[in-house]
Amino acid sequence: SITAGECTHLRWDVKFAEQVTLNDSPVNNLDARQVCPEQNTSYTLRAVSAGGEESETILIKVSSPPVQDTVGPVISKIKAEPATIFDSATCGVDRVKISATVEDADSGVKRVDIYYQAVTSSTGQWKSLKMNGNENDGYNIFLGKAELSQSLTLYGGGTVRYYLVAEDNAGNKTTSKTFTFKVEVCLI
Repeated sequence: SITAGECTHLRWDVKFAEQVTLNDSPVNNLDARQVCPEQNTSYTLRAVSAGGEESETILIKVSSPPVQDTVGPVISKIKAEPATIFDSATCGVDRVKISATVEDADSGVKRVDIYYQAVTSSTGQWKSLKMNGNENDGYNIFLGKAELSQSLTLYGGGTVRYYLVAEDNAGNKTTSKTFTFKVEVCLI
């Protein structure tokens, strides 16, 4: 068995034959040939002598070359729910659910990470977390006070920028565009 585009060698050593052929073409009793078939191919070595005729046939099986995965996963349906949160649960929802569909038909999704940065009058540090989920059910993560204060200690009254990076099992990565959601200051 070989892969399309590869070659192999046929070798033979025939004793006491008057005529030797390979696929009906004359060859020497001791010889070799390099063959590079593009599809399954049979080779028949036939030896004729005064005592009769003998033949041997081999089949070289040719398989398609493996598909090289060079494209990263497809990231779609990214959303933040709700689109605005508060910096305290006293005023309302204080964490956002980021969700997305991530698929890779060639080698499968290895991981999806979210990178986020809180921005007010100051700009926080970019932080990252691994998202939960799988290709069938989608990926998601919740961001709230604990996560946002890692980027910027006083994160209220501004926006949070975020984007996703998905990696497949072949090591290819895809980065989404950057999205935002709002954080309102709770003044109660």
